Amino acid sequence: MKWFLYISTFLFSISGFSQPANDDCADAITLTIGGGLICGEDGENSTLEGSECFTNYAGGSTEGTMWYRITATNDSLVLNFIETNSTICQPHIAIYGPYATGGGCNPACADQVYDELQAGDPGNHDLITGLSTTAGNADYLIQVQNNSCNGSGVSDIQFCLGIDEPAANGFSTGATLIDECGTVFNETTDGGYWNSGAGTSFADLDSTAGNDVAFVINNFAWNTFCSLTSGTWQITVNGVSNCNVPAPNDGIQAAVFTGTQASLTLEDSQSPINPGDNWTSATITVDSAECAYLGIDGFAGDVCDYQITLTNITGGCVVLPVDFLGLNAYRNENDVHLSWKTMSEVGNQYFIIERSTDGADYEEIGRINSIGDHHIEHVYQFTDDSAPSRNVYYRLSEFSNENEKTTLAIKYIKGETTDDYFNAYPNPTEGLLNVEFSQISPRLNSKIEIYNYQGEIIYSETFESSNGFNSRQINLHDFRSSNYLLRLTNDEKTFSSRILLK
Repeated sequence: MKWFLYISTFLFSISGFSQPANDDCADAITLTIGGGLICGEDGENSTLEGSECFTNYAGGSTEGTMWYRITATNDSLVLNFIETNSTICQPHIAIYGPYATGGGCNPACADQVYDELQAGDPGNHDLITGLSTTAGNADYLIQVQNNSCNGSGVSDIQFCLGIDEPAANGFSTGATLIDECGTVFNETTDGGYWNSGAGTSFADLDSTAGNDVAFVINNFAWNTFCSLTSGTWQITVNGVSNCNVPAPNDGIQAAVFTGTQASLTLEDSQSPINPGDNWTSATITVDSAECAYLGIDGFAGDVCDYQITLTNITGGCVVLPVDFLGLNAYRNENDVHLSWKTMSEVGNQYFIIERSTDGADYEEIGRINSIGDHHIEHVYQFTDDSAPSRNVYYRLSEFSNENEKTTLAIKYIKGETTDDYFNAYPNPTEGLLNVEFSQISPRLNSKIEIYNYQGEIIYSETFESSNGFNSRQINLHDFRSSNYLLRLTNDEKTFSSRILLK
């Protein structure tokens, strides 16, 4: 009998039918968060060990499991799974935890924090929230369940797997700035991107109802450029390479928008852009001090490298610098409130605020000293308390230590008081969030609510707001770093904004 067992084991091994090395959760492969995808994983001959939790699917499937381990560094992480072959039965993924370092085997079904059949597109990218980051108790086990079915065709999964912290430019509010024309920007859909939209196919990308693109969102990455002068532009996307999903589902898809982050207008899109293909958008018009947005998504959930090039057609290539995040302005009767944000400053002495009634001739009305060299987000504010009642232009410039003046933005404000102003900043924020809005009613009960991605309200405040400009500051230091939805409501209207707490 012993000889029979030895010979059987030997033949099992030399025939290439050995179990995966991580067939048992005690031998789970440790994944590095942000370390990219590990590919070539194969579920063939994976088995169930002991009392492992698993989902029993009908139809004659044979279940086997492969195990991976992570130590959470953020309460929200993105799970990237790409199936690289075509199977009869779809794989199933579960995550268990939290456990002490190196612990958790064999996990109980009750410890599941994520449980999903990987059906649909080959690439699935899901945001996992509510994870523990407590030192010594932040380990999680990832179980990939291979479902081998009877029938013709391939039944054992082959796949890539990885895990990342959420990317800041997973939302339009954190879009990466394209600050040069003719320069090739090298990017990738790998790492930290997930199905960050809402509605059908996750294709609702702003605060207004309805889908904004005609394709399914899997792992959307945002870019933006902001024009100092009115003009026309085109964006070229090419260099698609190093894709992980096999043809014909390999490649990316792209969409170009104008408007605002809260109300996007689709200008052009392309799905797919396969490896080796080039796509140049239709010519789009961007007004002075306004922005356009480019979103790139993996076709069928693919992960690829790609290149972006911005081309100016008319108006001149005058785009805002990378350290400047925009100028906001709001009129309240004779006062105009200005605010702007910087991500970094080097060698800047002060900012100059100028005003014009015709957009051509400007006069200086104020200066704000720089806080000095920094590489953190900072918000500046200035109030023009003698603004004329008619239409007016504001020009913001910086003055360097080398006595060089650089214009950063021009903002046009209508003469009448506006009643649709809303702004939440800084975004992303490290804890303190300013919420500004306007209203025309003399007195209203307004409510601010903040939701997590399970739809749960984690912050709620009701207060009395008045005619004109209103401002509230919210302290989010006690909340976990993650993406949230902020909603302001009163009897006049509803404003909403996605925010990122770092």
